[in-house]
Amino acid sequence: MSEELPPPPLNDQPTEETPVEEPIEETPVEEGPIVPDVVIVPYTVFDLATGEILRSGLCQSDVVDLQATDPLTQGVLAEASDDIIHYVLAGVKTLRPAFSISKTEIAADDIDEAVIAGLPDPVEVAIDSVTHTIEGGTLTLSSPMPATYMVKINHWPYLPFTAQITAL
Repeated sequence: MSEELPPPPLNDQPTEETPVEEPIEETPVEEGPIVPDVVIVPYTVFDLATGEILRSGLCQSDVVDLQATDPLTQGVLAEASDDIIHYVLAGVKTLRPAFSISKTEIAADDIDEAVIAGLPDPVEVAIDSVTHTIEGGTLTLSSPMPATYMVKINHWPYLPFTAQITAL
């Protein structure tokens, strides 16, 4: 035999299974002064002479200009930036240029060459920790014997460059 179920409640009347909800008493809210919405924006502080990004972060939109602690030497942009890959050129956030090399493996025959073109003229380049001044905008490296050369260039605003060239 099956057990009979009670009929469903009419008009959403509570049953023994459904608890009766007590009315919630609303607490009056005190009216205070109207506070304008605070708008948070990114900012970037940079060196006016070099364009180097000194710091970046978030602040209230009405105090962006105050982020430069020395307005004679620092500028401010109301935008986010990455101090590693960006700098500011003529007031615009710009990707820092990068050097590139034609190849990192050369024949040890004093003919085959690894070339870095588009260098500033002049520029200092460290080859195996010895600094050389390169003029003409191009560094050409060849070797008459098997060897490994470490080339480093740090020249603002370019990204730091390091390459290991192996002559086989």
